[in-house]
Amino acid sequence: MATSTQVESRPAPVGETGLAAYFGFAERGTDLATEIGAGVTTFMVMAYILFVNGSIIAKPLGLDASAVAAGTALVAGIMTIAMGVIGKYPFALAAGLGINAIVAFTLTAKGLDAKGAMGVIVLEGIAITILVAVGLREAIMMARMQKAMAVMQFKLEAQLVERHPEYHMQHRALMQNIDLERGTVRLDGQEYPLTDTALPTFDPQHPTALSPEEAACLDRLKRSFLESQILWEQMRYVAHRGRFRARHRWRRNRDTYWRSRSARPFLSR
Repeated sequence: MATSTQVESRPAPVGETGLAAYFGFAERGTDLATEIGAGVTTFMVMAYILFVNGSIIAKPLGLDASAVAAGTALVAGIMTIAMGVIGKYPFALAAGLGINAIVAFTLTAKGLDAKGAMGVIVLEGIAITILVAVGLREAIMMARMQKAMAVMQFKLEAQLVERHPEYHMQHRALMQNIDLERGTVRLDGQEYPLTDTALPTFDPQHPTALSPEEAACLDRLKRSFLESQILWEQMRYVAHRGRFRARHRWRRNRDTYWRSRSARPFLSR
């Protein structure tokens, strides 16, 4: 039996079959024509890598530019198809312009040939795969994200305190009490050492001001919250079902109460 904390599963949209059902077009608000257009656009935007990658790394490594372009296309095709078929995400994957420059100029400058340079890239891929498999990469990214969100939260709290001094929450103004040069923060008249002083978005001259990146992130979060169809559906579900179940629970408790009141005289006898 479903409880009040469980969410009822929604059936697949009627009439969805084949590719639409496999990739969940209706759930994601798209269709086959839109995805084909997006795929063609993505290919046209990324196709330059087939020629640029070959022209960058072929000559320094002594390779054939046509072979490099063919290899780039093969790897990009396999990884993009795998991302779509297995991961069900419309992401295209291809070689990046940063790492091929390292192969062409940095590694070759250290005396490595084509095999040695590509061997370094293989080792780098294995290391990244291991980090992903053990969850370390996700943990690091999550920790960085949490720190960034915490800094934004403290800044917004400080701005709220400044706008409303009648709240008497000046003790919550944390950002103004941070001293990055000394690596300390003052709380309730005492100084405490900071365990992390890497705060790239913190400006000591304007401690409560959001950086342009933080302002853009906050704007995207606000827009996503207001425009998310799935979120609005969930909120409507909670508002409707929650109100219904709360009313049902209140009536059940009321009936139980009155039954117990009516049974007391008989129990006392």
